[in-house]
Formats: sequence, structure tokens, C-alpha cells
Amino acid sequence: MLGYSVFTIITKTNNTFGFTIAGGNRPSELLQIVSVAVGGPADQTGNVRI
Repeated sequence: MLGYSVFTIITKTNNTFGFTIAGGNRPSELLQIVSVAVGGPADQTGNVRI
């Protein structure tokens, strides 16, 4: 699976960035965003989508 890079600044609120990640266990493995909390910090940027 190929992905693309996203560069953004997210400010942590209520001890969360508002997204869940998976992968990245090995150097060649992609780190993927698997969910974004509606209304959370990542969602509010408008730059993070799955």
C-alpha cells in the first residue's frame, strides 16, 4: 500500500491529538493514520483525513 505525506501542526488538547496510528514497527513499514476523532485537534486542522 502506498501513501502520501502530510505535514501539519496539531496542538494537543485534553491529552490527545485526536487521531489513532498503526504500523511503523519496522524501518520500511509505513506509519498510518487509521482514525480521526470528529471534532478533535487533528480534525480541526482540516489537513488530516483517512
